[in-house]
Amino acid sequence: MNRDNHAGKIESLSYIGGFFDGEGYVGLGLQRTHGGQDRNILPSVRFSNTDIRPLEFIKEQLISLGIKCWISSREGRRRTQRTKKGDYVKTIHDVGLSGKTQVKLFIELIRPYVLVKGDQLDIVMQFILSREKAMAGRGGRQGKGRAEYSQEEIEMIDKIKALKH
Repeated sequence: MNRDNHAGKIESLSYIGGFFDGEGYVGLGLQRTHGGQDRNILPSVRFSNTDIRPLEFIKEQLISLGIKCWISSREGRRRTQRTKKGDYVKTIHDVGLSGKTQVKLFIELIRPYVLVKGDQLDIVMQFILSREKAMAGRGGRQGKGRAEYSQEEIEMIDKIKALKH
């Protein structure tokens, strides 16, 4: 990597890390599978903002780093604006990524540039590494398939919730 590309990569990672600290979310969500009978714990990362421009930049940078992600939009809360009569709604845009592989790569790249939400990233990484260990030796399934969650892994969901800022 030449010096200019290296400097640009660091600048992008610094920007993404700072944006994540202010507008980002990382979590371990419970996901129902197999007709709602089984549960799956899914690591995910999301950046939210009403201005899509920085999110488009973040998505472009993450994809260039090999991280699969997407942009989605949703209606925000209704708010009464003091200068106008009635309500208005702003669209909220999100850049999202999920799954152990994508979230692990994101944390590995961004962690040195995150200050406020570093503890949350560390817990999610601990969860991912624990799952990789639990899934080791599953042959050609490459980590897919079922392995029971440990009590420690389940407790990580509450640890992350306690740290939400």
